[in-house]
Amino acid sequence: MVASRWLWGAAILIALAGIQAALAGRLEIHGIPPDIVLVGVMAYAMTIGGPVRGAVVGLAAGLVLDLMGGGPLGLFALATGMAGWLCGEAGGRFDLDSGWVRWLVGMLMAGLYGAIVIAGSRFVGRYPVNLTGALEHALLAAPYDGVLAALASWPTILFRRRQRALRWGMGSQAAGRFGA
Repeated sequence: MVASRWLWGAAILIALAGIQAALAGRLEIHGIPPDIVLVGVMAYAMTIGGPVRGAVVGLAAGLVLDLMGGGPLGLFALATGMAGWLCGEAGGRFDLDSGWVRWLVGMLMAGLYGAIVIAGSRFVGRYPVNLTGALEHALLAAPYDGVLAALASWPTILFRRRQRALRWGMGSQAAGRFGA
């Protein structure tokens, strides 16, 4: 049972990485592509994963990104794992039923992710990083990825509301509404 969960998780990570490789260039806004893998990790960690699972899924997703790219191994694993852990912490501490709270948490975590990637790239010295351009990219990508994380977590929030309504005996009519 546990092995099948991990296999499903691995398949989803690989699918998200493939979607990112195939579609991210087409979804650019002002030259900034979305980080679909990061968005998936943040949505999972905020809604159902929690901090530990968010960190593990983030590390695995970042490792997939590291293996797909030509950069230093572990940089994206560190950044995505940290974002997953912090999103999981935020999911346990804040009321994420509100869309603006999910957007704010997603935006902050995407900004932190960008800062870790920029700092790691500068520290390793493997990439010639234009600091001004990298900061501009991170500042533009953070709200974009935050909005996508809030939207990606919405179906899970609706499902939890429905389950809560059924658990508290509000009946199938209240459970069927989105506001229940």
